[in-house]
Amino acid sequence: MWWHLSRSQKATSRDSRPAGPYHQFASAGDAVSRLSQERHAEHGGSPSFRLPNGLSFSVAEAQSRLERFCQEEFDYYDAFLDQAPFRIDPIDVIVTKSMNSRVNEADRIRFVHRALVERCNPLLPAIPVDADLMTYDPDLTNLRRLIHAAVQTPGVKVAVATKVLYRKRRNYIPMIDSYFIKHYGRLLSRPDWYEMSQFPATAAEVAVEVTRAFREDLRHAMPFIQSLRRNLTTTGFDLSPVRILDVLIWTQIEPNGYYRYR
Repeated sequence: MWWHLSRSQKATSRDSRPAGPYHQFASAGDAVSRLSQERHAEHGGSPSFRLPNGLSFSVAEAQSRLERFCQEEFDYYDAFLDQAPFRIDPIDVIVTKSMNSRVNEADRIRFVHRALVERCNPLLPAIPVDADLMTYDPDLTNLRRLIHAAVQTPGVKVAVATKVLYRKRRNYIPMIDSYFIKHYGRLLSRPDWYEMSQFPATAAEVAVEVTRAFREDLRHAMPFIQSLRRNLTTTGFDLSPVRILDVLIWTQIEPNGYYRYR
């Protein structure tokens, strides 16, 4: 039944091209984006934005990259809307296979799902469904508790935990894989973060520190993210601001360059 409901909701989401829960950001983002483009045009350049983490993107390439990413991958993860925000369902684990979670075998899927139900379900009701990384939980206390609980599951590290938990709070929890941990670790002179992330006792602390840095990038880039999100929605893809920045950073730092222009 959960599979039928998720698939039905997925089809409805794409066919009707909803505005989604983040449409309130669109008009302000458009205005800032137009102003940025006008200012850059005055100087003969193309509009771009730079993040505190050192990465920079032209607006045109960011938009094109997001569209290429969504055309290839949206249907296999992001399109499956959350049906139960206060509990982990089997679908929440199953769809992470398309995000390279390596939770592939049937017995492994069942084990991870049941363990996360036991550890995370009691904590989810404390976090509002519409929790916003920019305003909610400034110390990231609830995020630390939730990720710490998840990574106590044998074999579940930060990447798997956040790929599952992002689905529960899409504008609060970024996906943090090893590329993110190493990237922000280099930036903040913490090469030990990757090793720390491999141990249940310290993994959540690493995830929180990476999220803090990510949050500053999001705060800095929000006007551009808002505009990118609105334009993306007109093509039938609805992503949260957190997810948009997550995709842009990941596609810039992963080594294979799947969605970067060559």
